[in-house]
Amino acid sequence: MNHVTVFMRRSTICAVGGYPHDVQNEDYALWVKLISKGYRLANMPDFMVRVRGGADMVSRRGGLAYLNAEYKLQSSFRRQGFIGPGVFIFNVAARVAIRLCPHFVRLFLYKTCLRVRPRTGGIA
Repeated sequence: MNHVTVFMRRSTICAVGGYPHDVQNEDYALWVKLISKGYRLANMPDFMVRVRGGADMVSRRGGLAYLNAEYKLQSSFRRQGFIGPGVFIFNVAARVAIRLCPHFVRLFLYKTCLRVRPRTGGIA
């Protein structure tokens, strides 16, 4: 889910207790709360906004602090039973690689592998 484009019903978010406050990646934790409570989430097939994420955005997505926050989040998902041990190991391993690689490598990966160019015009 791309958080910048999410449409939510306030009543639904309030029904699950709102955003978690104990994690850095609150949006992912909220998605898990919703799914765990039986709500269905879906992506729309069209791109509704265009977000430009440059080198600064990629820079913020690296380092030990960011990796630590993601590890805690994945650990929380594992404790909740949302993901199993295999998925936990895969998720953490993938994040270690991308968060600890040099900035120029992460920037290259974001530009070439991790982001998809819009298929439709969308709203700029």
